[in-house]
Amino acid sequence: MATRTAAAGALAAGLIVGLSASPAAAATGRSDVCDTYLCGSGTFTWGTHKLKGAMSIKDNECNGKGVAIAILVYHFDGIAERGALRWTPYNCHQGYYLWPNLEWNDSKKIKGFRVVGKQEGEDYYHAGSYVDNPLT
Repeated sequence: MATRTAAAGALAAGLIVGLSASPAAAATGRSDVCDTYLCGSGTFTWGTHKLKGAMSIKDNECNGKGVAIAILVYHFDGIAERGALRWTPYNCHQGYYLWPNLEWNDSKKIKGFRVVGKQEGEDYYHAGSYVDNPLT
């Protein structure tokens, strides 16, 4: 009986350790934007004042117009800031272009983010899914 109890205790301890590692995994958010013209995503690891991650985009329409992606970061004061537009050098037959190792550092707490896509010559952005920061 002592062996079963020790094994059950070790199993429970392993589960608790496994569960304690989960918040680190939960500290990543992904936003996707996809439509007729473009398809892209941004995946970032959360901090209260910082985001670290990557974005990628591809051109869905072979019309000779370029496509770009940017991050839109939301704050608790109702203000959202857009990062730099990143234009893919790829055409519609070359797939996704990736920008790894991106960082956003902020003096304000980050409420959430989304990626936005843009096609060359358009006046508007294609909004990706909104992701809420679990740390704020």
